[in-house]
Amino acid sequence: MGELILKGIMEPVDARLAVDHGADAIVVRNHGGRQLDGAPSSIPALPPIVEAVGSRTEVWMEAASAAARTCRRPVRSARAGR
Repeated sequence: MGELILKGIMEPVDARLAVDHGADAIVVRNHGGRQLDGAPSSIPALPPIVEAVGSRTEVWMEAASAAARTCRRPVRSARAGR
């Protein structure tokens, strides 16, 4: 069976819900940041989300570059051997 990875998490309460419902990893990402001037940046959202989930799941950060290439990398792996 595949892993459940949820993308677009920006609030600690959503991160906790994702983990409580079996997410194997969450991706902190503000969808629409380029289109919406008032959209919050993903960077300030990261520490409270990491604190909210503790070591219960992986937390990834995703950011798009100016060239529209996307980079994904784990911020912290909660599971040994990953």
